Amino acid sequence: MGKVVGPPISEQAMKWVQKQKLFFVSTAPLSASGRVNVSPKTAKEFRFLDEKTVCYFEYAGSGAETAAHIMQNGRCTFMFVALEGMPKIMRFYGKGRIVLKSDIFTMEGELKSHGEVETLCKAFDLVNSKDERLRGMRSIIILDVERVADSCGYSIPKFEYVKDRNTLKEYIDNCQSMDDYICEKNSFSIDGLKGIGQVLRGSTPTKRIPEKGYYFAEYEKKDCKSKGAKQSNSTLIRYKYIAQKLLVQLQIAYASGLNGRIRDLVFFLTGVLFIKSIKRIINF
Repeated sequence: MGKVVGPPISEQAMKWVQKQKLFFVSTAPLSASGRVNVSPKTAKEFRFLDEKTVCYFEYAGSGAETAAHIMQNGRCTFMFVALEGMPKIMRFYGKGRIVLKSDIFTMEGELKSHGEVETLCKAFDLVNSKDERLRGMRSIIILDVERVADSCGYSIPKFEYVKDRNTLKEYIDNCQSMDDYICEKNSFSIDGLKGIGQVLRGSTPTKRIPEKGYYFAEYEKKDCKSKGAKQSNSTLIRYKYIAQKLLVQLQIAYASGLNGRIRDLVFFLTGVLFIKSIKRIINF
């Protein structure tokens, strides 16, 4: 039988939540025709700040509906469901808000000193701006909880936890600039609402480009203030230069007077490097 169990959030509820591996975040725009969004999240990044406030550390991704909806109206629900052990579902209803890296750290990388920032840093063990997790951070989503309710979950099947995936971390590690990625991919919701990318950039995109059901943003190059974007451009130029050099070496090897086997070996090795350079350029 379902019942309202908070706030305040009980210690028993906190202990149950801390055992879960997964939760879901649901938001929606105010428009009647707008799309309701549900996002799965790893419970490893979920925290209790106090008996009425919860939050999670949000990494960058291809969509950013949650942030766009929260910025528009704040309505948000977190749902946990037991996939192992006794069946149970718990929902946290409330008003969401967003905390960016710039809200936590100064331009010099120092922690800002006020109550909530100190609480967040303690909750996520953030000591300084050099923490490697911050490279992929998009925001911290905070929920001011207005209602906590549980229900039976009797119809939910059991699943066995195997391990966490490292795919997102590997992608972030290989990305030249996550800020540029967020500004391009996360500047609009799928309904065209203002996204977190615009907040991060501090300006409105010059173009909104529809592609595969999403809106991507295009900014004027002169508005691009991130260090990562400059690094990306210089890296791309370097790859193009290497590819051109390798192409010349391929032509020399092919036309050289070397005997067949040596020439073929030089041609093959140079060709492999040339193809790798071209792939790097295409993936930029």
